[in-house]
Amino acid sequence: MIPVPSSELILYEPKNEQDKDYKILVEKELEFINKNEEMIKKYAMILYKQKINNYNVSYIKNIVDFKLLETKCKEYKSN
Repeated sequence: MIPVPSSELILYEPKNEQDKDYKILVEKELEFINKNEEMIKKYAMILYKQKINNYNVSYIKNIVDFKLLETKCKEYKSN
């Protein structure tokens, strides 16, 4: 949901993680994400739409300005 130019991403491979406890944690997180991918995407889109449409819900005030981030990402890419 937060735009980042692909040129700025660094691939992280859990299999190369040296810290065994952290590796286990990351693997469990990935397992959860993979099992719940559709649900995560669905609720992320709902949240995104609520924010850009300025829903009057208390938690919306604490969410980043997605449109501003999208604009700044485009500006960064064009430089």
